[in-house]
Amino acid sequence: MAKPDLREHIASVLRAHDAHLRRSVAVRVPPDAIDDVRQAAALRAIEKASTLQNPERVLPWLFRIHANVAHDTLRKLASD
Repeated sequence: MAKPDLREHIASVLRAHDAHLRRSVAVRVPPDAIDDVRQAAALRAIEKASTLQNPERVLPWLFRIHANVAHDTLRKLASD
């Protein structure tokens, strides 16, 4: 499990870059899925904090998680 200070750092970066992360999701999914994707991505980031190899690269890591969750969501929407 990740140390609490790393999870706090991730949460802080999520808050600080909220608008950028939202835009990165908004270009990938329908408008009604944006908030769900953002919430799922934030949760996944906190849960997977221990996999972050370089805490200085947290922002690109978060963008990748958001892109992956958006992609997963699009796949799910296409299969429904």
